[in-house]
Amino acid sequence: MKKILFIAMIGISLYANDKASTNLSDELRALLSQEMQFIKSGMDDMLYAIVSNDYKTLGETAKKIQHSYILKQEIKPEQKQEINQKLSTKFMEFDHEFHETAQDLASFAEFEDRENVMKSYSSMINQCVRCHESFATHRFTNFESE
Repeated sequence: MKKILFIAMIGISLYANDKASTNLSDELRALLSQEMQFIKSGMDDMLYAIVSNDYKTLGETAKKIQHSYILKQEIKPEQKQEINQKLSTKFMEFDHEFHETAQDLASFAEFEDRENVMKSYSSMINQCVRCHESFATHRFTNFESE
């Protein structure tokens, strides 16, 4: 846990200017950063699992991403309140949809359903892009020109 927290603290600076997190407390920004870093790593792992035909790793990783949803974490009541007050409904919808898709992908991996695994993974990538272009243009500056 300490290692994850350390990695999250390093990642804070990466996300400090995101529209979705500019008015958040440092503690909550760190939690969101931790979730984003975990998702990035998980997406990389899932891609490798897909191209390796490793459904076991794919399903396990998708489940971990599904359960990384910030509102499902053990957070303080005041953090949950801050999330509900400061993060837009659209951001929360994107985040929720993303984690639901991870759940779907885990189910498809369990049945080794390659076609739906590919659709779900593609959908997750599209959801990342949609969220980043809406809320993280300071972090992902290539979206600013679109």
